[in-house]
Amino acid sequence: MEKLPIYCELSFYTNFLEMCPKDEIGSDKKEQWDFISKMIHSNSKIYIDASIGEIKELAQKTKFLYKNVFNGNGVELKPGQFPEQFDDNFFQKVNPHSIFFIKDKNKYSKYQKKYGMWFIAVEDLFKCKITKRTKKTLSTIEDEEDYSGWNELLHDLKHPCNSMIISDNYILDNNDDLEENLWTILRIMLPQELTKNRFHLTIITDSKSDIRKKYKLLTQEIKKIRSSYNIDLKIVNQSRAKAMEVRIHDRYILTNYLCIFSGYGFNLFKGEKIKKTTRLTFDFISDSNTMEEMAKLIKHFRKIEEITKNVEEEIVVMPEEESGKLTTRLLSYKNV
Repeated sequence: MEKLPIYCELSFYTNFLEMCPKDEIGSDKKEQWDFISKMIHSNSKIYIDASIGEIKELAQKTKFLYKNVFNGNGVELKPGQFPEQFDDNFFQKVNPHSIFFIKDKNKYSKYQKKYGMWFIAVEDLFKCKITKRTKKTLSTIEDEEDYSGWNELLHDLKHPCNSMIISDNYILDNNDDLEENLWTILRIMLPQELTKNRFHLTIITDSKSDIRKKYKLLTQEIKKIRSSYNIDLKIVNQSRAKAMEVRIHDRYILTNYLCIFSGYGFNLFKGEKIKKTTRLTFDFISDSNTMEEMAKLIKHFRKIEEITKNVEEEIVVMPEEESGKLTTRLLSYKNV
C-alpha cells in the first residue's frame, strides 16, 4: 500500500501530542485530533529531525507514541532525515505528495508559496483543509439542484499544489463549454503564487479535434488565468492509442493532494445549471484509501503516456522549445 510521505519536526510532533483534548471525548476537536493522528500514524513514511534514540526516549514517556509508531501500524520512520535546508534541489527530488508539519509558521510559510507544497504549522493544524474530515461525496448531484457553477463546489477545496492531471475524454471537444468548466476549474484550483516552481498541467483526453489548435487556445487562456508564473501544459490524446486496454474512460482531476471524480465529466455546467445528474467525489490524501487510489491512477496515466509516445502521429503536445524534455511532476516521480 502506498505510504503518505510526511516531513515532521520533533518540536511539532511533541506539540501535537500535547494538544490531544483528553477530557473532550466525542467532541469535534477530539475527533479531528484523532483524524490527524490516524493520518500521521497509519501507513505513512515519516522523515523527522530526531535520532532514533530521541524518539525512543520520547516513546518511553508517551505510551501513545510507542503504540502508534513502534507497533506495526504501517509507519516507516526515517529518523534524522528531515532536510537541513529547503532549496531548489530538494524540491526537484521530493515526492510531490509530501506534507510538511512544522512548528514555526513564519520560518517556513514562504516555501509553500515558492514551491506549491503543503506546509502546516502547529497554529494552523485544526484549521487546515487536509487535516479535517474533508471527504466529500455528492453521490447524486441532481440536474435540478441549485448549483450555479464549479465555484460553489470547489471554492472550499483550494490548496497549495504544483501539478495537476485532468483526465476527461471530452473536456476539449466543445469550445462553448470551456468558460463555465475548464477555465473556471483552473481559476479556482491553480495557486495564486508559485515563485520558484513551474506548474505542471497535464490533460488526458480522447479528442477528435485538431489537438494543436486546442493546445494553442489553452496556452493563450492559461496565460490570462495566471500570468505571474510559468505553467507547462501537456496534452495526451489517447484517441489513436493502439493499446486499447489501457485507455481510461473515468473522469478525474488529481493534484498533489486532492482527487476529484466526476461520473459525467467536468463539462458539467451550461448556462449556470447542471447538465446531468451525476456522482462527484472530492477526497484529500489524508485519507489512506485516497492515497492508494491516486497511486493506482498515476501508474495507469503513466502507462497511457508511454504508449502514446510510440504512436506514429504526434499526439503528445508540449511547448515546442521543450519538446522531448517536458516532464509531468505527478507522472515522473517513480516511487508512486
